[in-house]
Amino acid sequence: MDKLKALFRHPEFHGLFLFISVLLFVYPLLIVLNHGGTAIVLLSFFFPWALIILMLFAVSRSYTPEENEDVQNGRTDDV
Repeated sequence: MDKLKALFRHPEFHGLFLFISVLLFVYPLLIVLNHGGTAIVLLSFFFPWALIILMLFAVSRSYTPEENEDVQNGRTDDV
């Protein structure tokens, strides 16, 4: 689990995640132009959206407040 949390903290992973997210939302737009099935388009928007929200939740859980020295010291200089 620690290896997965370390992976989620890397800025390179965030960039890859952004790229994959954009690709997941471009595909439904291509379906609309080619086939136009309403149910297929809605499902192809909902599932990537739900997957992205779950991944963002996992990334946010990889950051813990104990690792931030400002939180430990009680300082809020960076706000």
